[in-house]
Amino acid sequence: MKKSFTIMLVLMILLTSFTGCVKKTDSNDANVQTSGKSSEKPVQSTKEVSNFNPVGLPIVNEKITLKMMGSRHSAQGPWEDTIVMKWLEEETNIHMDVYSVPSDVYAEKKNLAFASGDLPDIFFKATLSVKDEEAYGSQNLLVSLNDLIPKYAPNFSKILKEKPHVKKAISSIEGKIYSLPYVYYTNSMANVRYINTKWLENVGMKIPETIDDFYQALKAFKDMDPNGNNQKDEIPMTDVNIGGASFYLLPAFGFVTSAGNRWDAKDNKAVYIPLQNEYKEFIIYMRKLYSEGLLDQNIFTHKTAELDAKLGEYRVGVMNDSLAKIPEEKQDEYRVLPPLTSHLNSQKMTYLIPGYVTGTYAITNKNKYPEASMRWVDLFYSEPKDAINGICGFTMFRGKEGEHWVYENDERTLFSHIPLPDGKSGDYYLSPFRNGGAPMYITSALSNKNSLLSTRIKVEGSAEHYFPYMNRVGYPGLRYTEDENEKKNSIEDELGKYVSQMEVKFILGEEPIENWDAFIERIKSIGIDEVIKIRQTALDRWNSF
Repeated sequence: MKKSFTIMLVLMILLTSFTGCVKKTDSNDANVQTSGKSSEKPVQSTKEVSNFNPVGLPIVNEKITLKMMGSRHSAQGPWEDTIVMKWLEEETNIHMDVYSVPSDVYAEKKNLAFASGDLPDIFFKATLSVKDEEAYGSQNLLVSLNDLIPKYAPNFSKILKEKPHVKKAISSIEGKIYSLPYVYYTNSMANVRYINTKWLENVGMKIPETIDDFYQALKAFKDMDPNGNNQKDEIPMTDVNIGGASFYLLPAFGFVTSAGNRWDAKDNKAVYIPLQNEYKEFIIYMRKLYSEGLLDQNIFTHKTAELDAKLGEYRVGVMNDSLAKIPEEKQDEYRVLPPLTSHLNSQKMTYLIPGYVTGTYAITNKNKYPEASMRWVDLFYSEPKDAINGICGFTMFRGKEGEHWVYENDERTLFSHIPLPDGKSGDYYLSPFRNGGAPMYITSALSNKNSLLSTRIKVEGSAEHYFPYMNRVGYPGLRYTEDENEKKNSIEDELGKYVSQMEVKFILGEEPIENWDAFIERIKSIGIDEVIKIRQTALDRWNSF
């Protein structure tokens, strides 16, 4: 009897254990079937977890392999053969099985990978569009990085804290982050204007501070032969196009916007600039410059080659282009022209360049090592002073200290290149991070000792006259729902064409300024109020992240 009872007890225990196991398996299967989608974050085994190091290097103790896909520039060779990729594998213990696709066919291959489900573990130099992120993120083909970033990306987390607009830019409409950006903040990034200070000296004037000073300086350049060739051939001011000129002068009237964009965001409100009274004053000012020959008379039509020829002939007083196009012996005459003010705006201000390119790195649902993948990419968002074993954004671009570049001063702020072996180019031989679009953070912590004079003039002038006044982005690059985009684009296509045409006519004098009210009424009839409403909704969403 006792023996039978013991046998029955053992059987019951085994049956209970077996039932528990079956329940657990059924539960997992049900989750898969119910979702109909792959898990957003693959489950790691105990062995995988123990192999992973949450800090320091290597990232994993035993080597792992990740499949990488990305867009390869025509100047680059096989990524896996570059110095930097081999260095990364040595330091991290992560081997990349690379599929680098020539950039001219990459979009097709990327779309095919998503459509077929044959995805890599990571996309690197991914060129993912906002549409890609919204679509493939919502399908769980791309892993949400929101939880991984604070746990395993201290360098990138620091950037998000210091530059909150970057977090807003990479967040989906639902607030998810599906890709990481290229982030830059360099001492040469400002879009500056130059003025010839030798010409100012020749006409007895100082660097202008207001739009009235600026007008007087341009008038003197036109009338007083500042280049000293006894010919009235000076072009007081030129630019690539009228949008470029507007980009510089519009802040004096109270607005900041990227070239060709007519939107600003003031006090968290979407502002369509042509509707504002200050914009009318701006157009009147531009008309004055053009009608008196102070603004390049070919600014609406000239080609790049024509503009370059003018710069090379030493005939331009104010310009926006590379100083390297000015004759070398004359470059030192030019200095960065500070932002101007006016009776409508007493505050110096200029456009804060956002400093990011979205969609450069993503982790897919095929990836068994998302934590390691996040730690790997986070290395490239560190600054030189915080680099682990020398790995940071700067060295991913420039190579190893002591082998490819060296410090040139005790303060470790200047560097110079070490020549590569004969026949080797940096783009082909050194690193896949070159040629743009890679996930990393590039700053101006280091400056090239052998920079050109034109670069030094820009860097020094930007530090004094531009960076202190880069106070806001203006209207940022926002994300819209499909419905919002459809409605907005249908109106803005017509609106943009109309306003562009009228701006030209007003400035050329073909349309009298007395017709301004009719111009505003036409803008309203096209549907600007609906666009403002849509853009305000998107701006509110942006500000909520």
